[in-house]
Amino acid sequence: MKKILIIAFSLCIVQLVGAQTYEDAIRYSNFNFFGTARSSAMGGAFGSLGGDLSVTSNNPAGLAIYRNSSASITPGMHFSEYDGNGLSGDDNTFILPQVGFVFTTIDDSSDIKNWNFGVTYTQGANYNSEYKLANLGSPNSRLDDISHAAEGFTPDEVYKGYAGLLPALAYESNLIYENPDVPNTYMSDLYDTDIMNISHFIEDEGSAGEVAFSAAGNFDDILYFGATVGLQSIEFKSIDNYSEHIADVNSESILDQFYYDKDLRTRGTGINFKAGLIFRPIIPLKLSLAIHTPTYFSMEEEYLYRMESVFIEEPYEGEGKEFVALEPIDGTIGIYEYNFQTPWKFSFGGSYIFGQNGLISIDYDLIDYSSSKFTDGDFNIVNEEIKNTFKMTGNLKVGAEVRLSNQFSLRGGYNYFGNMYEDNSGMEQEASQYSAGVGYRYKNVFMDASYQYYSQENTFTEYNSSYDYNISTVKFTIGYQF
Repeated sequence: MKKILIIAFSLCIVQLVGAQTYEDAIRYSNFNFFGTARSSAMGGAFGSLGGDLSVTSNNPAGLAIYRNSSASITPGMHFSEYDGNGLSGDDNTFILPQVGFVFTTIDDSSDIKNWNFGVTYTQGANYNSEYKLANLGSPNSRLDDISHAAEGFTPDEVYKGYAGLLPALAYESNLIYENPDVPNTYMSDLYDTDIMNISHFIEDEGSAGEVAFSAAGNFDDILYFGATVGLQSIEFKSIDNYSEHIADVNSESILDQFYYDKDLRTRGTGINFKAGLIFRPIIPLKLSLAIHTPTYFSMEEEYLYRMESVFIEEPYEGEGKEFVALEPIDGTIGIYEYNFQTPWKFSFGGSYIFGQNGLISIDYDLIDYSSSKFTDGDFNIVNEEIKNTFKMTGNLKVGAEVRLSNQFSLRGGYNYFGNMYEDNSGMEQEASQYSAGVGYRYKNVFMDASYQYYSQENTFTEYNSSYDYNISTVKFTIGYQF
């Protein structure tokens, strides 16, 4: 039998917009502003401590702790690794976690002892990763899910994209077709006994960050207050290559293999507001509260999709469906604009300073990820999916510092990131992070170094496979007080 290559790439599908998913909602909502090396070494637990530029994107009241103007820059390296059953990948990236300055004005004769103003840039997420999954001998095919997604739609509606992107391309590629016995249901040329070799390669690039404009005041060294206007930006690029090939050479299916490629680029800018308080009932003890409004993003998305299918003979031609062999066309299908809103965030903290010997600090953040939502479009289905998939969760930050001398300090930290998924969602994503670092002070110059190790176990539900995702981050801060 001869092989016929059927290649389909549609520029006429006009309804393929609003293809956002709950994974996108988490990608654009889940930020951690650890900032400087000192903050990172102590798990970011600076909500009540203050006196570090990382506070502008966490609790701006901490800016009021400064008694001197200061500027610093923090470069670093980000190392990620995937390891699991059939999955592997790694990536090494240079990063700039933070840069900024704070300017202080002192007036000890007033109840407001100082007003401080700061401008910082802090990175909140790093999207750089690359991994490949090989699932050989799988009894499952993505065509099963695609056929199910097309149920309830007429062939014309599927073709126009009302059932979603993949059903539309699969229909035009002759990978699925209407069941002649049951209208508005769909099937493929695979048999239940067919075994598939699956290959999936994903390469992501980009980051998210925030430019913060902050102001803070110190009332009689008892109450510190501050506010931040944050301007956030997102740049995300993804290359997604997926393929399936029938493993059994004796299969009776006329389908041999198919490919699906997706190139995506997303840009976004948003604005938020943060306010915080630090209360000092006694000199060594400080308590804090901070509130973050949602970030209101304006997003622009460019996308290119391509699907290819290879048959051993001509595919089934259902009534009203004409076999068409198209030459591949490479180009941008479209540019789509939409708005997105992140959740509110509430942060509570406490710290205790042991004189000149050291300190301990704890922060706890509450975030309701189910309140994330896409706006300015027809997003009812995906927003309902977000509500049903995610829940409120808490993130714990713990940090400690020991002063070895007037110049040297040792630091350690721990983070626990709670499970953001509903119990009945079939997914779970808890993670821990350990950190350590050192600090050096000499006159007006300070230098800090930190190491963070993040570990998370995930599940590929579509492959019934688990994998470990580990991140190591090294940061160096150099700064000057004046």
